[in-house]
Amino acid sequence: MRNILLPVAKWVSLTLAGLALAGCVFSLFAVLKTFGPPQFDTPVFSEDVLTRDRASRRLWDMGTIDREAEQEKLKVTNRYGEKILAVIKEHNLLTTKTDHVIEWLVSEVPEDRREDFVSGWERFLAAGVAHLKKAEKLQPNDKSTDRLTEIFRFQFRDALNQVSAAEAAAQAKRPMAFGITIALALLFSVAMIVPVLVRIEHNTRPGASRAPAIPAPKAEPAVAAATAFATNACPKCAAAVGADDVFCGECGTSLR
Repeated sequence: MRNILLPVAKWVSLTLAGLALAGCVFSLFAVLKTFGPPQFDTPVFSEDVLTRDRASRRLWDMGTIDREAEQEKLKVTNRYGEKILAVIKEHNLLTTKTDHVIEWLVSEVPEDRREDFVSGWERFLAAGVAHLKKAEKLQPNDKSTDRLTEIFRFQFRDALNQVSAAEAAAQAKRPMAFGITIALALLFSVAMIVPVLVRIEHNTRPGASRAPAIPAPKAEPAVAAATAFATNACPKCAAAVGADDVFCGECGTSLR
């Protein structure tokens, strides 16, 4: 029974060790993935965005500019001012001014996402205006592009919120993922002990190393000849006979 249980325990342990190793690698990959930058998708225009977004009917009220942001505002103006003005002129925005967009960039958009906002806003307006023209809903001086700008602004804000939520979720998962990785690594180590113990037990078992077989001593020539001669016997009385004998010397039975 013992000889059966030891191989079974060895293979069960090896299987368990393999599963633990695979889980450890997968968990470690999940941990490393949490350190990467979260995916950020700049909002793009779609045909149903006008009917889906109720906020598009509201116009932006800039409010009072924070004095503490004047220096940041100047930097943003130098960096994006000309491009913002070109977009406003190209799409004939009526209520959205350059100062409005600069204020949004300063107060709502992180510095590393401002380029995404400006370039994405330009593409969003181009796609939206093309759709309105195709649907024959774009009228001169009707503030359609201003409403499209509002839609983009709120969708961009939602995209930023989603990134923040993803970062918070990743940080919350890291301790649990580390714990699972360590637990699986320990399980793998423990599972690998059993096959090692089985091998040690097999090597130290009594009689495991057998002595080499001792060859049998060679027979004397006379004995070997007698043995070879004795291989011929009378079929009736079993007396020994010679290979050339015609009759048995004991019972006279014919050997031919």
